[in-house]
Amino acid sequence: MAEQRQKPLSSALIFHFFEQFGTLYGSGITPMEALEIMKRDTDNREIANLLSFISEGMDAGDPFSLCIENSGVFPGYVCELLRLGEETGRLDEVCGSLAVYYEEQDDLRSSIRNAVTYPVVMLLVMPLFSQVFEQLGASMSGVSLTLLRMSELFSRSYKVLAGLMALALVLFLYFYQTARGQKQFLALLSAFPPTRSFADSIALTRFTGALKMTQAAGMGPDRCLTLSMNVVENERVRERAEKSLKLLSDGESFSDSVGKTGLFPPFYASMLRVFARAGRMDQAMNFIASRYRRDTDQRIARALSAIEPALVMILSVIVGTILLSVILPLMGMMTSIG
Repeated sequence: MAEQRQKPLSSALIFHFFEQFGTLYGSGITPMEALEIMKRDTDNREIANLLSFISEGMDAGDPFSLCIENSGVFPGYVCELLRLGEETGRLDEVCGSLAVYYEEQDDLRSSIRNAVTYPVVMLLVMPLFSQVFEQLGASMSGVSLTLLRMSELFSRSYKVLAGLMALALVLFLYFYQTARGQKQFLALLSAFPPTRSFADSIALTRFTGALKMTQAAGMGPDRCLTLSMNVVENERVRERAEKSLKLLSDGESFSDSVGKTGLFPPFYASMLRVFARAGRMDQAMNFIASRYRRDTDQRIARALSAIEPALVMILSVIVGTILLSVILPLMGMMTSIG
């Protein structure tokens, strides 16, 4: 089946897609019925065409994950995770996880966009206030004049600023909306020493989440490792997983293979060894996946807690100075009139 040619979906659209599909599919409705209900409910022509494309592919006998991949509008990570969900019989769980993940991404991007839009607009329109004051026969001085000169400097450099903003937008779209860009961005995080451990944490979160599903589905250790590696793009984590798979094929136990290669820390490897003897490997994997997920969320939260106050402070100063540069001359005018 040929690929559909459309632009990649935004985080918001991916969130709504998997939230609706996961809810319908999880309630016992077949995938074809779920797609038909979603198609009747949407007013977005692009989404309607996408749903028709997926329905036609499934009607021709292709699995849901392959139709999603052939659409060409979803990230590679989504396609691999859906394929894993189909293998393990946990497609509804995967759809729910994807909905939560992309909802968080969309909320974060919206917060940053809303935070920086107002100060940028104010800086660009400040020269208009100067013209108004001149027409009224008033003039600026002191702090307000200095602040206005700063805003005029930004306005005169609008071509440079617009170029930089356009470049930043292009890079963002490339890294965020294209499969190749996402791989390169993760590679940059992995190669940069300050962010290397964070990149590994993200990869291990995905990897352990996949292992948890395959273990719960009752698959063998070699099959679990093979399928779980497909959702990981971090080279170091993949290399350790491949070495673990080789040790496993040489007769090593699962816990020993992941411990000797450093795929998991010694504590987790020992836990797997103990739980394997009790026949509760899936419970151990569930605990490890939850710990990695919580650790990654905490790292992101710490990063945001460090960035957000600084961003708020900077934007508060900018907005405050802009408002003062307008209010002070107006107060002077009102005083002279009074």
